[in-house]
Amino acid sequence: MATSSIEAEFRRGLTVRSAVIGLVLLLLATPLSVMTWLYTSKGGTINAFFLPFLYIILLNELIGRINRKWRLTGQEMVVIFPALLLVNSIKYMPKGALSGGEAVIGFVEKTLICAISGQIVAPELADYWRRIVPPFMAPKSEEALRAIYQGLSPGQTLPWGEFIVPIIYWSVYIMLTYFLCLFLAFGVYGRRWVEYERLAFPLSQPMIFAVNSSMNIDPATGKSKWFDLSIPHYKIFWISFAIGAIASAIPILGEIIPPLAVYGAFAWGEQPILFEWLPSIAPGAMAKGVLQVDQIALWLLLPTSVLLTCVIAYVVFGVLYQAIAVQLRIIPYNPGMEFLWNWENIPANWAPLPYRVIGVTGMMVGLGIISLYYLRDRFKELFATLRGPDRVEYGLSLRGVTLFGLATMIAVLALFTASGVPFIIALIMLIMAIIYYAALARVTSTLWWHVDDLMGVGGYSYIYAPGAALGYWP
Repeated sequence: MATSSIEAEFRRGLTVRSAVIGLVLLLLATPLSVMTWLYTSKGGTINAFFLPFLYIILLNELIGRINRKWRLTGQEMVVIFPALLLVNSIKYMPKGALSGGEAVIGFVEKTLICAISGQIVAPELADYWRRIVPPFMAPKSEEALRAIYQGLSPGQTLPWGEFIVPIIYWSVYIMLTYFLCLFLAFGVYGRRWVEYERLAFPLSQPMIFAVNSSMNIDPATGKSKWFDLSIPHYKIFWISFAIGAIASAIPILGEIIPPLAVYGAFAWGEQPILFEWLPSIAPGAMAKGVLQVDQIALWLLLPTSVLLTCVIAYVVFGVLYQAIAVQLRIIPYNPGMEFLWNWENIPANWAPLPYRVIGVTGMMVGLGIISLYYLRDRFKELFATLRGPDRVEYGLSLRGVTLFGLATMIAVLALFTASGVPFIIALIMLIMAIIYYAALARVTSTLWWHVDDLMGVGGYSYIYAPGAALGYWP
């Protein structure tokens, strides 16, 4: 029987220009996200970096038509993508939606808001905040704080000297977070989850299709065949794109002209679904959901067993447990509790069965540990290159990737320690970040983006308890 082989060409994605462009976009998009999220009256619509990645792909095609050498490769585009993902949150992946307050950058902003407003808004706590907030993290003078909180008076200038060091500090933090994500994604998870486990990566499929299509270059013209409407699946894409562009205008029109806030106008197509009949027969049961059109399409990529598991979990915990617990007076009944969002005071956070807290601080952490355990052979491969011969994988030196990851982690520890964090606590924070990143990556590569904030749900106990035991705090 005849055999054939196909020789594939692998191109490096992590190049100098992709790293530089990613960093530049990251550092430029961050202040834009801060300003649009904090200082516009339309925070529900425009609240982060406002350019979906699809348009960056189109811009790359335009640049490539000007000069073929300037066109980024598909691999380089994939490396650049995580930079904007950090700014915009995971909703940026399937549809370019913005959610700056939920992204990594959003948590930096919230930290700064607490550090700054805590010194102004609550006079009784001002001295406490000024004592615990170091000057390299946030300004401390009365003039600078009031300028941020209240705005500049006529003729007043911003004391930039107090802002330079915090800007550098948080920029370094953001870059290190970006580098750590790059190492974990391209160095640790990537090959195993793609080649061996063949995970669905549903959230990535729209971006993967767009990048691959834009890289289908006609060698004769140097132009992408993506715009050739004689190719059926490209024609279908652009028809769908036109429909989506019109539908995406609804949230903007809904905020500018409220009467146009029709079905689907909420938060870029995230339409709340209320089971208003459910509380009448099962008081306390979770009766609120969200319909997201893009997720319906992505769900088609998931195994039926996965979808059924999600439905069963909702019925068991959200409906049966909450309704029965209310009837047995295990948990109190609050009118309207059936229609609250997950960040509000919901039964999922209450004793005796705070299943949301258990899921985030227990199951997710366990999932991260298990995921890393199954990747143990990958870690052996990476570290083996430090003692033996190097290996090239998809155009990348594994030794270089390993050194890059180690250097990033050492830099994170150095930054935390220099910030005043005890070394053992800094090490625990780094380990917890790697564990939870693994869990988040596993969930989003298998399901969708509905994951939660570890520290906001109780994950701080992983840091507080060891610190208290070691005498660092009460």
